[in-house]
Amino acid sequence: MPPRYGADWKWWISDGSNKWFHLVIQAKKLQTPKAHAAGKYKIKHTVRSTGMQQIDLLDLYARKSGAHSLYALYNLAARGVRYSDHTCCLGPSGDRITAVSADVFLKRFPRTKGLVDDVSLAAIREYAIPWSCLADGRVPTDPRPPKTLGTEGLTR
Repeated sequence: MPPRYGADWKWWISDGSNKWFHLVIQAKKLQTPKAHAAGKYKIKHTVRSTGMQQIDLLDLYARKSGAHSLYALYNLAARGVRYSDHTCCLGPSGDRITAVSADVFLKRFPRTKGLVDDVSLAAIREYAIPWSCLADGRVPTDPRPPKTLGTEGLTR
């Protein structure tokens, strides 16, 4: 997807009864020294071509297209490191890829000079859900058929 949307990809998921769940997703890798389990996700990123913060573009695109905005957090393969406090289909350890709603970053973490700051693993862990548990029998769907959104209407 073009950078102006703030997303790396989008998914339309159906429950098989012509109902749809629309996700726009931005991926972030845990930034940390090699042998250290602590680290941060680089949320504080401005898209040069728009002058806007990537998370704000993601939120704007999601709202305009009727989607849910989500971060896919890619984590280290480190023993004994918890990336999520949630337990579902995989048990307490979960996967090394976790999901967090963009709303969590927008509403729970402060802005500095108008920008959402980078967020530490320790701070986001309680909101992160193991990726493979996203559809653990609790995915709400929308009866509207998928629609596409072009570049119109994406400015503030």
